[in-house]
Amino acid sequence: VENFAAAREKKADETLAGSASAVPAAGKPAFDVAKFAGIFAAIGLALGAIGAALSVALTGFLSLAPWQMALVVVGVVALISAPSMLLAAMKLRRRSLGPILEAGGWAINGNVKIGIPLAKAFTDMPKKPAGSRTSGIDPYQEKSFPAGKVIAAAVVVVALLAVAALCSFCSGGEESVSASGDVPAADGNAA
Repeated sequence: VENFAAAREKKADETLAGSASAVPAAGKPAFDVAKFAGIFAAIGLALGAIGAALSVALTGFLSLAPWQMALVVVGVVALISAPSMLLAAMKLRRRSLGPILEAGGWAINGNVKIGIPLAKAFTDMPKKPAGSRTSGIDPYQEKSFPAGKVIAAAVVVVALLAVAALCSFCSGGEESVSASGDVPAADGNAA
């Protein structure tokens, strides 16, 4: 049994050594200039083709009359937005409240059909009870950014900085007066 195991181990070692020598060294592949030049040529060709197509389209567009340019712009907008408008129309045609409630976070997976009586109930203006008053305050209104307070704070900060710069400038001018009270001349000599 030991001889058999030793023979199998020797055979496995020889197989492993043979396959290891057959594998080429895993070094960095050589830099292929031709391959690199081919890639740059392909990129240049693609950019040239795109530029030529854009210039032909722009030249054709600018050769149109102004009313034709407007029609082209409307046509492009319609071409881009038509699929989404078609999908929206198909979903609205189903008259189901389920997707609207799910979008609002209600997570109703059922098919809530909107019939004519339900649609009337949603669109009717409710009647106020007799003797009631409305306050005009919406407690669920979005809180607005306090732009006025931020602008006022910025004005105060700028004013304080201006006062500090003015005080610094004024105090710097007093130091240039000599002890005798003479103001030095511009060239540095006392007058």
